[in-house]
Amino acid sequence: MRRWARFLALLIVPLLVADASSNYAVRVPVAVVPGGGLQRLAVPARILTASRMPGLADVRLFDAGGQPMPMARAAGDTPAHRVIRLRALPILGAVGALTVTGVSLAVEGGRARVVRMEGTPAAASTTLPGILLDTRAIADPVDRLTLDMDLPRGQLIALTVEGSEDLATWRPIAAKTLYRADAAAVDVSIAFPPSTLAGQYLRVIWNANRLVSPVVIRSAAVSTAPASDPSAWPRAIVRGARAEGEYAIGFTLPFATPVAALEVGLSLGDAVIPVRILGRDDDAQPWRLLAEGTAYRMTQAGQVRRNPPFRLTNAPRTLRIEADPRTRGFTHPPEIAVRLMPAAVIFLAGGRPPFTLAGGQAGAPDRFLPAASLLQGSAGLAPLPRATTPPAPDPVVEAVPPGDGRRRGVWLWAVLLAATALLAAMVWRLSRQRAATT
Repeated sequence: MRRWARFLALLIVPLLVADASSNYAVRVPVAVVPGGGLQRLAVPARILTASRMPGLADVRLFDAGGQPMPMARAAGDTPAHRVIRLRALPILGAVGALTVTGVSLAVEGGRARVVRMEGTPAAASTTLPGILLDTRAIADPVDRLTLDMDLPRGQLIALTVEGSEDLATWRPIAAKTLYRADAAAVDVSIAFPPSTLAGQYLRVIWNANRLVSPVVIRSAAVSTAPASDPSAWPRAIVRGARAEGEYAIGFTLPFATPVAALEVGLSLGDAVIPVRILGRDDDAQPWRLLAEGTAYRMTQAGQVRRNPPFRLTNAPRTLRIEADPRTRGFTHPPEIAVRLMPAAVIFLAGGRPPFTLAGGQAGAPDRFLPAASLLQGSAGLAPLPRATTPPAPDPVVEAVPPGDGRRRGVWLWAVLLAATALLAAMVWRLSRQRAATT
């Protein structure tokens, strides 16, 4: 019986000391500014790639005695998205030719024949097949279009978003089909991979034939992310990506921190390969386009030039890089790295130094406090002092093999079921022993 009790203790004790710093996968020393108080800390890449919980919920900051310090999430050092409202310019289209009413035709004889038509011209009825948006002055990448619309009832309305520099040649950007059971004003949001629209127009067109009522767009707005340089963001090297033939490479990231950009570096010889970056949350979902562009490696004047990172928006953990089939493809595996969305925390340095930042524990509860609760009384004061972590090389993360997450889940369920069966057996045996003694 004692042997069973010891085994049960081995299962339960780790749950009781889940917040001990030794139970986290990665621990990084933190140098605080002397004087204590509230301080701000940029989360290093080693912790970002160790976190297994959304929102860095498994990140803690401990003092020398292993006590967790009060901590809150802080805004990152990257500029936020902004919304720019645009004037919706109507694109008018005629549904019939110019008509003439009250027509009379006269042909006069003689050598010179004169044909004369008299009547009153009447303008043909028109319809609105689309709108034009002037986005030429927007320098930052655009990743979302929002439309305030009136839609006809019970009809499928297919919207297409296109871009052009000269109003003659248009390239597709996004598409969306809408349906409303009742005629109503709606806000339609259309997301697409970040696109630079500087010097270009946008147009939104729809199927305008045989509508039971017109489509009306009252206003439009685009969402932009400032074009900050991703090369300054935390970086991690990805190893173990799986080649899927010569034209595709797939991998799943083992951490939960959002990825802001993907580096695809051609590793051998000068080459130019158009690529698409796709993503999905699990194998049951279809791939969706995250970004597209050109990966290149060129040698000029003895220097090697490479393509910049591909910026991503709302990227899932499973990614796929597809090369244009008209090229040689990935005859040599490219060098893959990710740029992580910067994150920062605010903490109260009230314990005994040295301090340690820890992260990487699946299932850890979220211990972050609201930022306002920590910042009360500091409004209008100088910016918070900045704690630091020692510099370190870019961490290397191993891609998760396909299906490994599902296998890990099966093993976890098996362990839980086994523990439950063990507890039930112990309860049954204790009850039998008690019944025997009575």
